[in-house]
Amino acid sequence: MPRKLNIGFAFFPYAGHLGRVEYSSVRRWALRTFLEAYHDARLEKIHTEDFARCPTDYARNVAARYALEREIDILVMIDADMEPDTDAAMPRWFPTALSFCVDNWDRGPHIVGAPYSSPPPDCQPLVYESDGPLLRPYTSEDAAELRGIRPVGAIGTGLMMIDTRAFGLIEPPYYSYEWVDAAHTEKLSTEDVVFTRNVRLACERKLGYNPVHSAWDCWAGHIKPVTIGSPREPETVHQVTSPEDLAALSKLVSQWGDVLSRPLVACEIGSWVGHSAVALWQGMRHRGRLHCVDHWFGTPHDRTGKMVAKYGSDRLEKLFAQNTRHIEPPPVVHRTSSLAAALEFRETLDVLFIDADHSYVGCSADIRAWRPHVRKGGLICGHDYGTFPGVTAAVDEAFGVEVQRAGQSLWYAFNE
Repeated sequence: MPRKLNIGFAFFPYAGHLGRVEYSSVRRWALRTFLEAYHDARLEKIHTEDFARCPTDYARNVAARYALEREIDILVMIDADMEPDTDAAMPRWFPTALSFCVDNWDRGPHIVGAPYSSPPPDCQPLVYESDGPLLRPYTSEDAAELRGIRPVGAIGTGLMMIDTRAFGLIEPPYYSYEWVDAAHTEKLSTEDVVFTRNVRLACERKLGYNPVHSAWDCWAGHIKPVTIGSPREPETVHQVTSPEDLAALSKLVSQWGDVLSRPLVACEIGSWVGHSAVALWQGMRHRGRLHCVDHWFGTPHDRTGKMVAKYGSDRLEKLFAQNTRHIEPPPVVHRTSSLAAALEFRETLDVLFIDADHSYVGCSADIRAWRPHVRKGGLICGHDYGTFPGVTAAVDEAFGVEVQRAGQSLWYAFNE
């Protein structure tokens, strides 16, 4: 590396009637990363800019031009719905990617993206293997096993570091959609996949190597809101767990899975319409075995009882099945009460998630019935701590000072 490098950070907040909007996880990450960049002896000037423009390909092309006009050497792009470094036990993305780009500077341009997945129900890793110009997505099972920084065919731009010399390998526009039909009514490839694929092909042809890499140790969270529609139809009365708590649950289970370094056996008590089951399965890296316990009668202590009275338990169970249909292998469903399922249960659990009866008596009974099924040191967690007095009292009584918090109202402890 002949000199200190100039680095730029490009943010892509949503633009609308509320102004420029992005999830708080982006700015929390940015504050820490700016400090790191400021004290990094390999870096000189630091540039930052928001690109709140639509459509997305336009915004990214403007960001690329901004970087080239200011002689920025390293451009970091981060989307408004990213949560970098979701796994605290693994290396952080920014120092990992920066060291890789700097160490390989003399060879030529490189691109390092953080892997992340599409939102439910697909939860598909947005990283692609290549066969020349053809791409195929990595399976969740394969992606969960990969480690280190490895070349890939293409990768999403949600969180990406670009050596700006890569823009010189292809002709503008650098970012553009590809379409199935001439009328542009169905996408074939998104603008970021097209960009990284084209850079890879050009670099392989001109310089003889693949510059596009995935930092497989540095997964980023992909935050997507859930739309709540008319309460007249159960299909639109989705989750009773906030997106923040679902993301925190997935992260907590993922970290525990990395500690154990093997597929997990997990059980949730109170599955409702399946969103927590999907979050658990994401945290389990789409492997292991998931049990779901619910009778779909609701409880009189919260709104679930009223929803059952309005829609019927069969319709809500069908909604659970619909929302969890992409979990493979399918979850083991126990349609019975929590206590009845506990009496018949024969497996040893690595993870137990409790979100059923929110009364003190009911929650205490669930903890007592299921705790013996959790291995020593296993993760026991639940929902609505601090929001339902009965849950809070039962958890405090069972675990005392060992109780820890996550998300908005998740609690967790380890079985001693």
